[in-house]
Parts: sequence; C-alpha cells; structure tokens
Amino acid sequence: MGPNPRSAVEIVSELHSLLQAAHVSGPYVLAGHSIGGLFVRLYATTYSADVAGLVLVDATHEDLQRRMPPEAGASGGNPLLLHLVLNLQEFMVVSGYARLSGVRLVVSGRALTPEARTLAEGIKVRTTTPFANAGESLALEESMTQVRQTRRILDVPLVVVTRGRYDGLQRLPKETQARIKNAWEDMQADLVTLSSQGTQMVAANSDHYVHLGQPDIVVDAIRQVVAKARLRVLPWPTRLSRRSKSIRGRPHAHDRSMSPTHVIVIQ
Repeated sequence: MGPNPRSAVEIVSELHSLLQAAHVSGPYVLAGHSIGGLFVRLYATTYSADVAGLVLVDATHEDLQRRMPPEAGASGGNPLLLHLVLNLQEFMVVSGYARLSGVRLVVSGRALTPEARTLAEGIKVRTTTPFANAGESLALEESMTQVRQTRRILDVPLVVVTRGRYDGLQRLPKETQARIKNAWEDMQADLVTLSSQGTQMVAANSDHYVHLGQPDIVVDAIRQVVAKARLRVLPWPTRLSRRSKSIRGRPHAHDRSMSPTHVIVIQ
C-alpha cells in the first residue's frame, strides 16, 4: 500500500516505477478487473508506447456514478453506502471475526479448486486487504475523473469481458433489476469502443467476479490479446511468411523467436 489517496494517477505512477525498478520491459498486455479497469486504462493512455493490448474484465466505467440507477447502491458507486460496506469489511477482517467465524468473503469461484479457494480466502482475511480496498474505493470518484479526462481511442487489441449473471440483484424489483442490468451492459458496450480493435466476450455463467466463476474465459481473452499483440510487432515480411504457412496448415516457424509480451494483471 502506498500513500493516500489511492487514485488511478497514484497507482499508475507506482506501477510504472515498479516495472522499471524490476527491469520488466514492455510491451505489456494489461488486464484489469472491476476498478482495476480504470487503472490499466489510465496506464495505457499515459504510457501508450509501452502498452500492446488490454483486457477489461467486467470493468468499472468512468461514468458509473452518472449512469447507474441509485438503487444499485454501493456497486453503483454510492459514496455513503460504499463507506458502510468498507467499514463493515474492515471490522470483520481486522477484528478477526471473519477468520474465527468462517465467514466466506470469496462468494464466487465455483470453478476454483479447493486449494485455490483456500488461497483466495486467505488473501481476503489479511489485515492489509480492507485498507487497500478502502484506499482505492474511496478515491473512486477522483479516479473516474482522471480516466474521463484522458480518454481517447487506442489502436491496440482490446477484449472486454462482461458478466452474464446478476445474482446480487435478485432482492430488488424486476424493473429495477432490468434498469441496473441495462445500464451496466450499455457501459460495457461503450468500453469496447475504446479501441479500434475492441471486441467483447460475455461470461454467461458468471457474476462480477468472472476470473473466479469462469477463469477459462479470462485466460482465453488474455491469450487472444497477447497473440494479436505479438503479431503486430513482427516485421512485415515475417507476418507474410507466417500467414502463408498458416494457410498451408504448417507450424509457424517464428512463434518461438518472437519477443515476449508481459501480462500485468490488476484487480
């Protein structure tokens, strides 16, 4: 955790410094889930020469608070309800209640192995987790403003992965559920337009935490973007040679000699 406020500008600056200090050279494929989508988008517009592609996993839109119906509550960016949820999570974790009572903080993840679920639960009950979540969530409005002000169309491979289920809305009236669902899906469709190469995948059996419910879809999206990003950096004669060999059904002679693209994941 760094200094507050944990806005997108601060996190992007820290990530850039970390990658440089660790000598992790680009180009990068950035994958961001939820609020992490704001962070990878700002990184892509700030350091565009270092970014080869993006994967947005049910990512937060910069106009969430403007376009989401008020009935969406904390998930719609309502500041008061967001404070209440964060305070409850902080109490449950820091007091040890979550660990002692066995409360499951990882509510998704049907596809997780028992070992992976245990690891995910362990991360959730670390005392640093609620403070990190709070620092980022309480700076949400500031982060959305930063992303809105720097928004521009990119020319990199982009896959927007969108949830197909809205289980958390079942307690609400049908009309309210429909309005929240439509608003979220409209914002997800708008994210596709962030790149001239944008596409969308829908995880039909997952809620917001697609990487836990259907991790194979997220992995496939990342692989698609990495493959397209690597193809873009090949010299033109190599691309022609590779294409002709692909048509004949032969192995690609250049696959193993390409410069690797690092994948950076932010949740």
